[in-house]
Amino acid sequence: MATPLHLVLIETSGNQSFIFSTNKLKENVGASEATYRVCSQWVLDAVSEITKTKTLWDDDADQLKNNLCNSKFNPPITATGSWVEVVVAASGKAILITRELDHAKKIIKAVTLRALKEAPGLDVCGAIEAFNWDGDIKLPEVSRRLHKKFEVVRSMRPGPELRFLRLPIVEDCRASGLPAATIESDADDRLVARSETTLKKRSWAKAALDDRLPKLLDKSFAFAKSADKILDDGLSAQWLAVIHADGNGLGQIFINLEEYLEDKTDRTYVNQFREFSLALDICTRKAFITALTVFPANKRKPLPLVPLVLGGDDLTVICDADYALAFTKKFLEKFEKETQGSEIISKIAAKAFDIKSGKLSACAGIAIVKPHFPFSAAYQLAEDLAKSAKDVKDIVKRGEQVIPCSAIDYHVLYDTHGIRREAIRDKLTLASPNNPTAESQASEAEASKTHLYNRPYVVSTVDEVMSMVGENPDLKQWLDRHHWSELDRRVKALLAQDDDDRRKLPNSQMHALREGLFMGKDGANAQYQLIRKRYDDQGITAIAATGDQESLFWAESLFWKTPVTEQTPVPVTVRYVTGFLDAMDVTDFWEKSDESTNNESPDEVQS
Repeated sequence: MATPLHLVLIETSGNQSFIFSTNKLKENVGASEATYRVCSQWVLDAVSEITKTKTLWDDDADQLKNNLCNSKFNPPITATGSWVEVVVAASGKAILITRELDHAKKIIKAVTLRALKEAPGLDVCGAIEAFNWDGDIKLPEVSRRLHKKFEVVRSMRPGPELRFLRLPIVEDCRASGLPAATIESDADDRLVARSETTLKKRSWAKAALDDRLPKLLDKSFAFAKSADKILDDGLSAQWLAVIHADGNGLGQIFINLEEYLEDKTDRTYVNQFREFSLALDICTRKAFITALTVFPANKRKPLPLVPLVLGGDDLTVICDADYALAFTKKFLEKFEKETQGSEIISKIAAKAFDIKSGKLSACAGIAIVKPHFPFSAAYQLAEDLAKSAKDVKDIVKRGEQVIPCSAIDYHVLYDTHGIRREAIRDKLTLASPNNPTAESQASEAEASKTHLYNRPYVVSTVDEVMSMVGENPDLKQWLDRHHWSELDRRVKALLAQDDDDRRKLPNSQMHALREGLFMGKDGANAQYQLIRKRYDDQGITAIAATGDQESLFWAESLFWKTPVTEQTPVPVTVRYVTGFLDAMDVTDFWEKSDESTNNESPDEVQS
């Protein structure tokens, strides 16, 4: 009988809470760095203690990839003399295969103990599942069982909050609220209490900003090392943007990976899982580097951007809001191109989405806030907006098959009363009881809705999306009206300037139109007609509905919610939508984003 091997999973939990629990950007960066290192560097260091070889860890991402993929440094578990094989060692998650159960336990112990010391407050847990190589139960099923076991093990452990007892009573840390471990002087020589968690986060922030992250850039450039650096140092940011981007459908691809492989052996599964994970990380990094080219090249000043999370298919940054829209759009476009150009990602994505040329897509949320607005709240809004952008997956389908499509949702937070996305959008949704067109086609409840926003906006090329979907006039119309180019057209109409360097549509007129929107469709159109007569010869009709210069609104079919079938025809629900407010909100953040470019073309950015 074959000696069983052991599949090992080490994973962090509650990452968002750990990273964004304070409003101190330096501590957010440090927490992110610790989360990255726990399942990469610390796991690989623990493996080297078992194998008695040099650690595979390297803070250069390309060298780390080479170490993991090189059978000389990371030999297959079936090779003679191999005790541990590293499948994945990435931010927040590591998967290993060991010969000995004792080795698996020692690795988990080493990593979790190190986390307690170097990243207090971070929840790290491990689980082990025995299996036979190429046995009756294949590795994908073993992995599913292991993940279920992990959830059970994690639920039985006390949470990290219980590590910070308050007896005897001690001073609270000003940043984290946890029991203070020491008293330090801040930049203004004031004494402040700091917890051990805060101290470790700040030390990891220095390691990230001084060492690992700068290696992503040319040595002549540097990231801003704090939000204050974005605001000061001559960068003069009036608004800050928190951007959160996340890949689409990656969870299902990893869960069902074996379905997309021609060879069902355990070795093929391990190799493809590792290669796909590493390729995804590289594509995200390349897209990020390319997106940085929207910022003006200035070797004497740091880039007005601080990366918080960069790994796998996740990206979270804070930057000068003037460049946020262009940065995000370029990142999503380049992410699609990079994944399409990756042989392994393209091959698996083609099978996962049932398309000829495979690629992945991503969605992003942008929260634009005033400086010193609570960062944790801004991040939560950005994350909610990213989820809103992901709603596109419920629309862009071929039958029940989701099609890759990238999109952006954003919000400029002028009013801090109600900062949740749901509350914000509720304020921009009006009742329109006198709506005969919609009432004739749908239920009264749905037909009474008028949206003063048209977000999210699609970044993917419409023709490419439709080539994957096939014939669908309703979807084609929806994509055309929700495409980034439509937003661009309306914003530029508002920004157009005359010979005296003044906007053709003054701010007073834009605000009059904005006020008219909240009077309902008829009131807004009446206000629009008054302004149109005055500025008609200056191209103001570009802000109107596509194909209808008489109105700011158009009827939008909710075909994806009430599809018409030959067997059971169902009336299609219709609501009224306008894109004017979307354009007006970002006029102050468009000119620099639209005009700024680095000297280097995105296609010329080196790997």
